[in-house]
Amino acid sequence: MLLMLRQDFISKNFPALEKSAAAAQALSVMSDLKTKHLPVVDGGAYIGLLAEKDLLAEPDADALACDMISQKINVGPSADVHETVALMMRHHLTVLPVVSPEGNYMGAITRDGVLDALAALCNIEAAGSVVVLELQPRDYALSDIARIIEANNAHVLSLLSETDKETGQLVITIKTDLEDATPIARSFEHFNYAVRHHSMRTDADTEVIQRRINELLHYINI
Repeated sequence: MLLMLRQDFISKNFPALEKSAAAAQALSVMSDLKTKHLPVVDGGAYIGLLAEKDLLAEPDADALACDMISQKINVGPSADVHETVALMMRHHLTVLPVVSPEGNYMGAITRDGVLDALAALCNIEAAGSVVVLELQPRDYALSDIARIIEANNAHVLSLLSETDKETGQLVITIKTDLEDATPIARSFEHFNYAVRHHSMRTDADTEVIQRRINELLHYINI
């Protein structure tokens, strides 16, 4: 099931630049907001996304900012979190405009919005514990992992995967609803899984998953 964007993830008050604004004004607004992108509108209609790098390449401070729009990227209010994060990563966006089906600007997804969405996706606030596994990509089988966890009367709340760039190993971070992950870790070791980390304290769980989210945000470069 896809996790759709909640309305409170959308910054409805994030300002958009009118198409009549000059480049100097756009740069000033970006500086105040500490962002590198700004939505541009014509009245309430979304036109496109303005990038700081394009403004800096324009020698005329009085030139119309809307003439420097290089992207029209946006998402709808019912977009899923995966799509939103993927777009921001792919295009290195600091802001992702949210646009209605009629083409009207509704607000934007910001760094804080992405963090909130990922925290919800990972059930970061839910009580439970975390187990981190390390394995060869060819050995990864979600059904086997779930079966071992469920055999311990626990359930998977979230699962994150990443590839260790140095070793090529797949690192799987699993949040479960069991408060003490020790039995789960022992079961994984019994089936010859390498357990990199396991915990029993909610604050430790939060720290591990938060670090994964922060690494992702750093990759987005926002």
